[in-house]
Amino acid sequence: MAYHRQSNRIYMLVDQRAEWTHKTPSRYVVVLDADTGERIARHEMGHDIDSVAVSQDAEPLLYGLSLGAKTLYIYDAETGEELRSVNQLGHGPTVISVADMGSVRARGVISAPSTV
Repeated sequence: MAYHRQSNRIYMLVDQRAEWTHKTPSRYVVVLDADTGERIARHEMGHDIDSVAVSQDAEPLLYGLSLGAKTLYIYDAETGEELRSVNQLGHGPTVISVADMGSVRARGVISAPSTV
């Protein structure tokens, strides 16, 4: 599950199998309004996805990690269109997360680059 703060949307892996659990990869992500729980969209990912994350920028990217394919798929979070992929991840990550650089900048932890 992933949350995009600016749009107040939740991106959640779901499946239509009767016996689906969080340990089973899915090919579907539903997009929900975090306040109402209303389903906004349903994206068919085209691959078995084990974990999702979403970037926190104004035009967010949705990241889908496939352990079986050892690939990170990158989608347009609004449309669900697959944009690109990174393969050969090895036996690495099972969960992905993204840094929220906006909130880090807001707290003054990272400053904007200076110009000379």
